[in-house]
Amino acid sequence: MAQPSSRFLEGFLKSWGVILASEIGDKTFLIAAVMAMRNSRRQVFAGAIASLAVMTALSAAMGWAAPNLVSPKYTHYAATALFFVFAARLLWESARGQSPDGDAELEAVERELRESSLSRNSGTPPGAMTPNGSTARSMESGA
Repeated sequence: MAQPSSRFLEGFLKSWGVILASEIGDKTFLIAAVMAMRNSRRQVFAGAIASLAVMTALSAAMGWAAPNLVSPKYTHYAATALFFVFAARLLWESARGQSPDGDAELEAVERELRESSLSRNSGTPPGAMTPNGSTARSMESGA
């Protein structure tokens, strides 16, 4: 039988792997990246870590409380119903050609990245006037 400490370490590493894989392209990850380009990286990192800690604590509390407050039978039915509701919603959006606002967010992040790389290369902050009278934003769009 495995030692309790090795089982804990194995569970800990597996949970971190799942969290990392699911969160790496999440919109909050992209928002934090954009915020770090505009603000102090240390402050953005501290805020992101603090919010992650709060969400982890709340999730752990709910994970502990839910089975103690609601019967596992009803929890199973609720989870099944929610799964089908969200699946139907995604299928409906897909059939209508709608996409979640992820495309707009991705475009905004790409625009911010282009602006920041353009301003770094030219030495001009985004939106600032260049010697020829255009802005860094208008240079990026070709206007």
